[in-house]
Amino acid sequence: MYAHVITFVTGPDTKRESERMAYQAMTWLCDQDGFVGANFLADYENGEHKWITIWDTAEEPNVSEAELSKMKEIIGNKYHWGVTIEEFQVYEAKPNK
Repeated sequence: MYAHVITFVTGPDTKRESERMAYQAMTWLCDQDGFVGANFLADYENGEHKWITIWDTAEEPNVSEAELSKMKEIIGNKYHWGVTIEEFQVYEAKPNK
């Protein structure tokens, strides 16, 4: 599996707007091939956000470009920092017993 970490800053006092954007993002994400799930992290006091999306493979559906484009559309450019996206491979570390 693969994870994308989408980072952006809306600034303080934007909780309602941030949650609306997350809802819009999930609506789009759920229609994408290979989408597994998402977690939305927020520091509402500072307006910092990280959205973590999980995908079956790195190729589906050319997610980084399509996802970044859609997230930029949803989040907009009126906030403090532009939207960035990082890709990671997901692995599970199992303790030796």
